[in-house]
Amino acid sequence: MKKLFFSALRLIFGIVLVFGIVSVCGVSISYAELNGFCLEDNSGQLNVGSTQGKMGQEVQIPVTVQRIPNGISSFRFKIIYDSSVLEYSGFEQGDLVTSLDQLNVFAVSTDRLQIEGTGTDISQGATGNLVVLKFIVIGGNISENNGCYPLQLENLLGDTTDLSTTGGCFCISPCNGDLNSDGEITPSDALIVFVCQVGSRPCSDCTDIDRDGIVTLKDALCIFQKYLGQPSCLDRSSPENEIPLWLTELIDELKNSPVANPPAQIIQYEYLNTTVYYLPPKCCDIPSNLYGINGNIICHPDGGFTGRGDGGCPDFFTESKNGITIWKDERNYPVSNNPQVPSFRGFPLNRTMRTP
Repeated sequence: MKKLFFSALRLIFGIVLVFGIVSVCGVSISYAELNGFCLEDNSGQLNVGSTQGKMGQEVQIPVTVQRIPNGISSFRFKIIYDSSVLEYSGFEQGDLVTSLDQLNVFAVSTDRLQIEGTGTDISQGATGNLVVLKFIVIGGNISENNGCYPLQLENLLGDTTDLSTTGGCFCISPCNGDLNSDGEITPSDALIVFVCQVGSRPCSDCTDIDRDGIVTLKDALCIFQKYLGQPSCLDRSSPENEIPLWLTELIDELKNSPVANPPAQIIQYEYLNTTVYYLPPKCCDIPSNLYGINGNIICHPDGGFTGRGDGGCPDFFTESKNGITIWKDERNYPVSNNPQVPSFRGFPLNRTMRTP
């Protein structure tokens, strides 16, 4: 039956190619070279946020200040981004800027934006957005360096000159079968797979629908099955269809490791205008990890010998929101293996761990 289906599929796509209908896809798939690994850190007083998106989508990247030591009446700085992946499309004023007349954003080169603000009168200790930059995703490759690209700050002037700074990351979204980004899965998406499989167009990482390492007609079949409402490889309920590749690999590693005490779980939060993933602490004296969307460890919010982590994000438990449990280890920790915790520490192992 499958052999008959593949034969029919080849015939249909052959006819489509002959009559030139391929152009209806409207998709140009290309590879982008990544110039260095993206390191994410939200600790700066002036910080570029992180986000993710897929080809053709408009994404928003906030530039924020947090707990600034002095007020800001004027500022100027530049944002560096990968212009082979992102195309600047506009901006919105942040919540700390009361009027667009105070704000100006313009391109100074193909991969640099200059952001200027005057008369902003931002008070000491303020936290919030200066500006929200908008980009269209035009490229990228999820298989290289987790598909993440750096967003950096440079040339700070005005009242931002002495602020500590941290950059952000833009990461390619996990694949979902909607290859032409029209918001739905249709035969046009299967056609994109076929065109790449026969060598008429470059293949993006997302054309490998079943994630077996090669693009074949099985990937097109998977899309057709999804379109027809039949069971398909896109229906797998496992996290790899919804979360970044690095997080899928981390979950697999945790699944294959001895059960932790308490059992491990990963919780997604919104923190400082970006998505983060929290892995709680475990016995004994092993701190929690807070991961950015590209898989870098931002800080250790709690746990460790003191129970307070490394102090790198002391406001995480008060400022994070919208917690969603991505994965939880359902195995039970053997009671007989539970070590006795010395009483002088004075706190339970999961003292500050919270769940959504």
